[in-house]
Amino acid sequence: MLGKTHIAFALLVAIVAVDSFEVNSLLFVFVVVLSALLPDLDVKNSTISRWFPFFSWFSRHRGMLHSFVVAVMGYFLMSLFSEAYGIAFFLGYCSHLILDMLTPQGIVLLAPFSQKRFHGFLKTGSFEERMLFLLICVLIVIALVY
Repeated sequence: MLGKTHIAFALLVAIVAVDSFEVNSLLFVFVVVLSALLPDLDVKNSTISRWFPFFSWFSRHRGMLHSFVVAVMGYFLMSLFSEAYGIAFFLGYCSHLILDMLTPQGIVLLAPFSQKRFHGFLKTGSFEERMLFLLICVLIVIALVY
């Protein structure tokens, strides 16, 4: 999926979840959206790699960074500071994994413990992804209004 789709979906998740916590709403949303971009640190031209270009030299795309294991580890690390922001990290990271599972390339969700690849049919940058992005944007507006 494209960076803008990951950002939009993470924003939707954050808007829906933020009222469940007594936290700074903007910081919560920021953590969700930023963590939704982190799995693509392993791509040279990704949205987040433009800020941190050095990381893509160390791993292959959709490898270990696209694992649920990293989401859980990030949750525990962030929870050392705040349980709510640990959950925000987890939600954002998992939002990325969910969207990438919809693509034909998919992800190895439980790497390194399993090599089973979960995949779908939405090609990155396709018409279908653009329609998904528009649907997510409509849902964001609805979530903000209600």
